[in-house]
Amino acid sequence: MKALFAILGLLAAGSFAASVAASPDETQALQNSSHFVQNTAPQNAAPEDAAPPRIAPAQFITQALPSVNFVNSASRLAIGKASSAKIRNFAQQISDEQALVARSLAGFINKVGPIVTARSAYGGATAKSGIVSAGPPLLPAQVDELRRLSAAQGRKFDALYISTQMDALQQLAAIYNDFITKGDDPSLQAIAARELPKVQDRISALKGM
Repeated sequence: MKALFAILGLLAAGSFAASVAASPDETQALQNSSHFVQNTAPQNAAPEDAAPPRIAPAQFITQALPSVNFVNSASRLAIGKASSAKIRNFAQQISDEQALVARSLAGFINKVGPIVTARSAYGGATAKSGIVSAGPPLLPAQVDELRRLSAAQGRKFDALYISTQMDALQQLAAIYNDFITKGDDPSLQAIAARELPKVQDRISALKGM
């Protein structure tokens, strides 16, 4: 458990109609009819060629960063606890990768400034300005998963690590894929495009364990 508390401590420190009157004048009637047709379209109807809604940077980061941190934290546990050398090697590699991703996302936040409002669904520590600089290090369910991993031993740990990593990486792949196609920031799209193939490779590797 000491390793889990150390990881959580590091993460915590590192851290959006019209009606027409009839007229005897046929010309005026025609004009009125045309006006009626133009102005009785549903007011809330979206234009047929309207672009799909874009994913804001704040939404992407508050979705991606906790998953990145979870994969990294669970893998740091696995480096010391897994009974399989193959899993330990995998954990070391993916921990290194996700630490770099976390730094890339932190670099974006440092560059553009606080981007997540205090009304974020993920909460977080609110500054006096009412702005949160990033999403939480981990979501509550992820903290629970780390506790389960910390308590597990031997092959039970190995199996739990593989299953939790598979779920987390599949979620991360979906987040990256959505932002690549619908994201609202080119620099974050570049990070997602860079990391998606790596995540997909790691998912394939897990399936072979």
